[in-house]
Order: sequence, then structure tokens, then C-alpha cells
Amino acid sequence: MALQAGFICFLTIAVVAFFVKLHENLAAQHVTSGFSFLWRATGWDIGYSIIPFSIRDPYWWTLLAGVVNTIAVGFIGLFFATLFGLAIAAMRVYGNAVIAWVAKAYVEVVRNIPPLLQLFAWYALFTSLPPPRFALQPMSSVFISARGIFLPGLNVGWVSGIVIGLSLTIMFFFLIWQVFSFRFAFTPVRRKLQHTTVAVAVMIATVSVAILFGAKSDTAGLIEYPVRSGLSIRGGLQLPPELVALIVATICYGSAYAAEVIRSGFLAIDPGKIEAGKALGLSSWTIFARIQMPLVVSAIMPMMTNLYVWLMKATTLGIAIGFADLFMVSVSAINQSGQTIEILLIVAVVFWMLNSLVVLLMSAIAARFKYWI
Repeated sequence: MALQAGFICFLTIAVVAFFVKLHENLAAQHVTSGFSFLWRATGWDIGYSIIPFSIRDPYWWTLLAGVVNTIAVGFIGLFFATLFGLAIAAMRVYGNAVIAWVAKAYVEVVRNIPPLLQLFAWYALFTSLPPPRFALQPMSSVFISARGIFLPGLNVGWVSGIVIGLSLTIMFFFLIWQVFSFRFAFTPVRRKLQHTTVAVAVMIATVSVAILFGAKSDTAGLIEYPVRSGLSIRGGLQLPPELVALIVATICYGSAYAAEVIRSGFLAIDPGKIEAGKALGLSSWTIFARIQMPLVVSAIMPMMTNLYVWLMKATTLGIAIGFADLFMVSVSAINQSGQTIEILLIVAVVFWMLNSLVVLLMSAIAARFKYWI
């Protein structure tokens, strides 16, 4: 005990001495330390931002814009990488020889090519599309061009847009959780219907209030559709090629690893449990939903957690193609302000919090599945 206390004291003294010396060196070079710079105007642009941004905004708002961009790319990539990874794993385990070969080829090719090279390839593909004047139109009011993908969007303020997006996302995952928990845990239908009814009512009320107070009065309708206007496309929701390329690259690379992790979970199941389900007369879907999937999820949680943490950090590759994620914004902020230590500390804390949130959510899901099993 005394040895441990002594080590902690030594470590504390070393850290304090490091920061004291660092402060002295910065003072000797006439470099101002502290976080007061966060309230100064930036004077430079960051390109794409989900939340409104201008060159007159302070540094803290600029960094927040980078955080929001990182969160959007990270969680979209995690969700679809898992979804596609599950499909590819099922193809390899339960598909015929041709389907299994195609899935294996995808995994081997994508997994063994560096993610940065894949990102460059996708970015080159999206920037090589036709210009807006000759944009592809696979659906009505949907345009695909070298300047990005244009989709119909809501005519509401950015705050209302974020509230609506979060509400719909939470409701989507809640419904998935309700379905899976009913399938796995034999939860009474009446209780699930009560919880679902209350959640849907809250979501509808939240979205309605957001639309009511956030609707733009200078527009004719609630939905804004993109339209061709001369040499460009106006209106609607624009997804720039940097954002689309980073999301697609994250999904492709992550799904290849997720497929192997999920496949290992399927292969780790004791065949006797599946045979027992068949002996009881259970259908293939019931065996899959109530025997295989709970065991698979419980087995792969540690590996999937590591994969999610890695993919969240991999969003920093966006700097290579000019996407304004937190890392790129922080590099620009360092070059403009000179506050290297403070900005790097902010970036480290933000990524630590994001990855800690991912770990906590995965741990909660794993604990729930162990309870069901």
C-alpha cells in the first residue's frame, strides 16, 4: 500500500513539474497560454459544417462545428458498417458456395487495402461525377454531381433540424431495441406496446414542436426541394463529396472487419444448442433470433467495442481530403492561434469522451444480453 501511494505521489509531482516547466518555456517564448483564445473570432472558414458557421464565429464554436461533423460521420459509419458486416457474415456462414465466395472476396480485398487509399479512391470517384448542370438524377428531386449529393430537406432552422434528427434517430434505435428485446427475452407484448406507444407519442410531440417553432416563415412549404438553376443546383440538403467519400470509406472498411468479427461469433456457437432448438420444433427464424443472435452478440461485444473505438478515431482521416472534422479544424486553429497545447488537449478530451460513450453503450448492451442469456 505504501509503495502504491509513493508511486502515485511521484507521478503527481512529475506531472505538475512538467506543466510548470512547460509554462515557463512558453512564457520565455512570449507565448500566451490559457483558454481565453476560445472567445476570439477565427477569421477563417472551415468549409462544410452541419451547424451554421461564419468567419466571425469564435474558436469554441469552430471547434464545436468540427465535433458535430465528427460525431455525424462516426455514428453513421458505425451503424451501417455493423449492418453491412452482419449481412456479409451471414452470406459467408449461411450462403451457398458462390455467395460465400463473393463475401470472402469482398472482405479480403477491402480489409487488406489501406483505409487512406480507399478514401482517396472514393473521393476521386465522387469528384469525377458530372457537374451540376449535367447531374445524375436517379430519383425525383435527388441529384448526384461532382459537388455532392442533393436531397430534399426540411425548411426549418438548424436547431430544429438537429432536434428532429436526434428525435428520429433515437426513436429508430429504440424501436430496434424493442423488437430485439421482445425476440430475445420473451418480454410480454403488452408491456412493449405500452413503452412503444409512450415513446412514439413523445417523439411526435417533440418533432411537432420543433417544426412549429423552427419553420422558416419565408418559404412556401415544409419541404425544400433541390432544383437546377443555371450551372448549379439550389435548395434542398447538400452532402459535399468530402462528407460522402469519408462516410462510404468508413462503412466499407469497417464492414469488412465487422463481418469477420460477427462471423467468428457465429462459428463459436455450440452446434448442440442449434440441434436442441431443432429438436424442440423451433423454426429457423426462432433459432436464429432467440438462440444464435444472443450468443453471437454476447461473444463479439469486446471485439466490436474495439472496432467501434478504432472507427471513431479513423474519422480523422478526413483531413486528407479536406473534410472539416474535429482534427482538421483543430490543425487550422493551431496554425491560426498558436495555442497548440490547449487545442490538442481539447481534441484529446473530446475523443476520450466520445470513445468512452461508445464503450459505455456497448457495455450496457453486453450486460443486457448476458441477463437475457
